[in-house]
Amino acid sequence: MFNPNVPYNDLPKLPADINYDTVNILKALAWAKGAIGRLDVFTKLLPDREMFLTHFAIKESVESSQIESIDTNVELIYEASRIDEKYMSKDQKEVMYYKDALMLWLDLVRKQWFLAQNDYVKIWNILSNEKGQIRTWGLVNIKKNHTEVIYTPPAWKDNIERLLWNLENYYNNMIEHDVDSLIKMAIIHYQFEAIHPFYDGNWRTWRIIMVLHLVLNNNLEFPVIYLSWYINKNRSEYYTLIKNITEKWEWENFIVFMLKWIEIQAKETINDIEKIRELRSHYVKILENDNVIKKVLAQPLASLLISKPKLLREDLVDFWSINTLTTYIKRLIELWILKESWTIWKNKIYTNIKFIELTK
Repeated sequence: MFNPNVPYNDLPKLPADINYDTVNILKALAWAKGAIGRLDVFTKLLPDREMFLTHFAIKESVESSQIESIDTNVELIYEASRIDEKYMSKDQKEVMYYKDALMLWLDLVRKQWFLAQNDYVKIWNILSNEKGQIRTWGLVNIKKNHTEVIYTPPAWKDNIERLLWNLENYYNNMIEHDVDSLIKMAIIHYQFEAIHPFYDGNWRTWRIIMVLHLVLNNNLEFPVIYLSWYINKNRSEYYTLIKNITEKWEWENFIVFMLKWIEIQAKETINDIEKIRELRSHYVKILENDNVIKKVLAQPLASLLISKPKLLREDLVDFWSINTLTTYIKRLIELWILKESWTIWKNKIYTNIKFIELTK
């Protein structure tokens, strides 16, 4: 009998004894694979795909952090990315750490093509901005409304490490287990949350591990997808499904939920990319027909405006000399493309108005 107040030291190792071949799971899998496949093809055809990678990394970091009650938003993070860390708020720093960890480990897994337990710890170190290891002492309780204990993760370092080594093997094994990688992602997600290896920051750590799983299994070459929005919107259902696995070993509805999650967010990501591309084309058209800004600068300037929605004056030095910089920035403000946000010391920050409105 499961007891939420007792450490779940009997958490089963992977692979789990689950029926993956139900009609509901197979139908949801087909839709999810179709959607993520379309997103992958779509992004491979983008001429400026790296430009979108930073945007979706920031958006995911904000959504993921909100799950852990960090009060921030996309505009504040874009703003933070243009200033020195000493001027950032605590919330801005935590989200920027998330983006930095994601981009760093994306480059790493593309080189080594696996993700180890030690990588989990290193990712967490960046997210928490401190040096530490997995839980070693005491108990951690997961509570509902800060009062009712609904789950107590496995206790003691040796036990947690044993479960993490098993998770690492399952995560990186792309041959032996007869299960689709998207279904595996749902199973790995539950296992990581159930192990709960860190005192805090588990959710943000898992968001990175999950996106990297899509890359490692060739579901996405470029992880231009943010997934936490769906969990934020359906948080109550999500926790109920997690609870049903722990207490009743009911997996089907959770796997279907996670596959639906991938399908919806892949479609939403495509829509977001299309909107951003349309905005860039809109800027190109305005700039090409402007009497002040040279036509030859329309394409590169439009790309800069999208890749850096929060601009510093020096970002525009490559386009104009210092002598003409003020005149041309004024022109972009007159065209309702930029607005002056604020000044810190001698650095002025200008906001790409329509881009920020689009991504909120």
